[in-house]
Amino acid sequence: MREVVYTRDAARALSRMPANTAKTIRAKVEQ
Repeated sequence: MREVVYTRDAARALSRMPANTAKTIRAKVEQ
């Protein structure tokens, strides 16, 4: 159930910094 956490973080990052969303998601996926 890691996808749920990842999706939640992605949504939060998108709401906070839409410009750094891709970078945040990529960093999270790599981790």
